[in-house]
Amino acid sequence: LIVSVSEHTKRDLVEYFDINPSKIRVIYNSIAPDFQPVDPAIIARFRTEKGLPERYLLYVGTIEPRKNLAALVTAYARLRSQMGPETPPLILAGAKGWYYEPLFKQVRELGLEHDVTFVGYVSREEQPLWYAGATVFVYPSLYEGFGMPIVEALGCGTPTITSNTSSMPEAAGTLATLVAPQDI
Repeated sequence: LIVSVSEHTKRDLVEYFDINPSKIRVIYNSIAPDFQPVDPAIIARFRTEKGLPERYLLYVGTIEPRKNLAALVTAYARLRSQMGPETPPLILAGAKGWYYEPLFKQVRELGLEHDVTFVGYVSREEQPLWYAGATVFVYPSLYEGFGMPIVEALGCGTPTITSNTSSMPEAAGTLATLVAPQDI
């Protein structure tokens, strides 16, 4: 018996490795109990401690091309041009992965250095606070085996936008807004 984290991953195993589907069982990941709505007073203290505004858009994950952050930054630039200074800042939280330099360059070229913030790696203990404090969590990844950040953000009660591809619709269920990841 083989365990898969999603139906999408199960289909990939069948297609790419010619495994009999009856030998694969899907068992979804779950989240830790602290990924839940957080007391507003705790969130207010966290925002003050981190210098965060009342409203912000959040991405949590590795900074790498597969996560489709170039499209997210382009979409954010368009949103900012439409909404102006009322646009909440975009916070990209996560460690640098492979080929991250072009994203930093893109932010500079679009003149978004004051609107898009790279906060680096976020500790596991702080993640629920980042999610719960966000106005919207955005996860436009091109491919995921499951998509834990989606489930974590939803567990914290944060409105979520994610891709309509690979396993992300499974992780999101009916609770998130699904978008075509390459449609700016």
